[in-house]
Amino acid sequence: MTGNHYWFYGVVGLSFALIPAIILSGREDAIAAKHGVHRVSAWAAARTAIAQSPAAQFSIWSLSLLLAYLIVREPLTPGFTHYWGYQIVQLSATIAAIAFLTTKFSAEGGLSWPTNAIVVAVTYADTFGTAGHFYDRFATYDKFTHFGGGAALAAASYDILRAMAIRGRINWSPSTRMIVATMLPVALGVSWEIYEYLGDSVFHTGRNAGELDTTYDIISDTTGALLTCMLMWRWELKHTVAEFQAKRIYGRSESS
Repeated sequence: MTGNHYWFYGVVGLSFALIPAIILSGREDAIAAKHGVHRVSAWAAARTAIAQSPAAQFSIWSLSLLLAYLIVREPLTPGFTHYWGYQIVQLSATIAAIAFLTTKFSAEGGLSWPTNAIVVAVTYADTFGTAGHFYDRFATYDKFTHFGGGAALAAASYDILRAMAIRGRINWSPSTRMIVATMLPVALGVSWEIYEYLGDSVFHTGRNAGELDTTYDIISDTTGALLTCMLMWRWELKHTVAEFQAKRIYGRSESS
């Protein structure tokens, strides 16, 4: 009926997953209340964590504004951008991921300011690059966004691994976490290139521009990820040394 029935399938499938989850969550809250246990809902926990993180607020408000722009403009200027539905899903998923990670690692400070800033900048560049046809007009624009995408994924990966180290979940040195945080975006970048190739082969999406373009994309992803992780690793080492020196000076002043 819609000509894009896979979007409809996605909405129906999501409803099948979320509606029972919401009902069961309510029942669990009721059972816990009978036993005198007060449960904080995920929504309340997320609101509290986001309220305590200016960086997360910046990202969520900025991306929500961009999402509203896409939703409002499409009826006014139909077809103003390619992949409109994909962009809506991508923006919504990014906002949800930031909210989730901010809540999940709220005790460790959530996602850092650099990570939030990079994610917002890359998302805006990709969205307006598609809407403004910059990808078609400038051959190198795609490489800049791939560089930024690798940087965003690497920064988020580094923040997550650092939070896990603070929690004691992993016992990796900062250099090991830097290597792993670099490898994850590269692996995702390679997976994305495979997805583009399969999309061209099966659905004729026209997103893959050949082997040379794929090679440059992976190089851009790797460069962005490696540079970002090295900078964040360097910042963490400086921050750790500064904290250690401050504690030592504070301990000496107390003993004197």
